Amino acid sequence: MELEFGANYLVGVIFFLVLLCCNKNFILCLQDVLPGCGRCVGQFCEGWICCDKEYCTQDLVRVAFTLFCFLQPLILCILYIANSHRGGVDTASTVIFCQLKLNHTTVEYKNLNTSTKAVIPMNLDLTKSECTEVDYILIALPFAIAVSFSNFLLTYHINDGVIGQGTTWDNGLDPAIFSYELAYYFEIWCMNFGFLAGRVEESSFDTVYYQTHALTIVMILFISMARYSPESIADQWISILTFGLLFILIIPMLGDMMHVSCVISQVLNAIHAFVVVVLSFGHYMALGNQGAGYILTVRSIVTIIACLTQLGVLVAGRNAVCRGA
Repeated sequence: MELEFGANYLVGVIFFLVLLCCNKNFILCLQDVLPGCGRCVGQFCEGWICCDKEYCTQDLVRVAFTLFCFLQPLILCILYIANSHRGGVDTASTVIFCQLKLNHTTVEYKNLNTSTKAVIPMNLDLTKSECTEVDYILIALPFAIAVSFSNFLLTYHINDGVIGQGTTWDNGLDPAIFSYELAYYFEIWCMNFGFLAGRVEESSFDTVYYQTHALTIVMILFISMARYSPESIADQWISILTFGLLFILIIPMLGDMMHVSCVISQVLNAIHAFVVVVLSFGHYMALGNQGAGYILTVRSIVTIIACLTQLGVLVAGRNAVCRGA
């Protein structure tokens, strides 16, 4: 079976972005952000040097990041379409999930008359075993949509004054921020799924599915710790157990780098482990004392790395690179 990216997905992405743009507060916030480009252009002095370099740079970076996140699904689709027009270059990127079933009629279970060293025949039941080839963009697109939506909610709350430069990321945050936090949790789930699914080599979808849930739950625990300081012994033990769970999940990821043959899979494993550590430790170090700027900076760095990684896989062509390995 094969799952391919079609024109209906592109229409859905455009409809999703248009739907977000129908929100009044989001449009008002974009109007406050986008004029920064015009202000910088209008403040040129002799020699084409901007009069207020620091202000101009900060404003342009904020505009670029906002648009990059908001338009991430559209950027992904445009890049996929552009790849199909690159003549003479194999840019196909797919992932194969295999659900293998043994033929149990050929399996001899241990009994009193058989040796413990008996060889179990590994015969597959071809009537129940199947493999599905999925376009990589279908794996990356949920994360791109989650990034766009979480960025939409963040922009919305900034415009409403829920989050500001002087906001401390602690237990006293406005309850309205819960909608953004919930969207960011979904973004983390999609990011983990994209990395784990992107590096598989004929693995089961069920394995990737449960690995994604396990890793996401541990990362959510670290994200929630950013608002609290471990004051009691019980809190400290919870932190130790959470760190232990994180290392238990990361060690197999690093071990897979020694067994996979595809360079793309090795790179995805390494980058995934890096962003998981940065995001988890970055939130844990906040301890309820850091401002919103620190938390959002850590999250922005991870988001940019993950987005650029997915775009890089599409540009390089996962199938051609893996065949070359």
